[in-house]
Amino acid sequence: MTYMGPITRFLADTGAPLLVNVYPYFSYISNPKDISLKYATFTSPNAVVFDDPLSYQNLFDAMVDSVYSALERVDFR
Repeated sequence: MTYMGPITRFLADTGAPLLVNVYPYFSYISNPKDISLKYATFTSPNAVVFDDPLSYQNLFDAMVDSVYSALERVDFR
């Protein structure tokens, strides 16, 4: 949080975009034992991860949501 607070404030103050490189392949390839290929490639027929009240059918959505959650922690608007 030491670094992200000032960075997100700067981006908000200047109206600059925040670029996030969401690439599920790297997560899958580094942990194929715990991350299913179907979950990583948008082909899972049902939700795989449950984080009450949310559930995720693919890794991409879970990763994007984690970025939003992290930004909320540093009070980014």
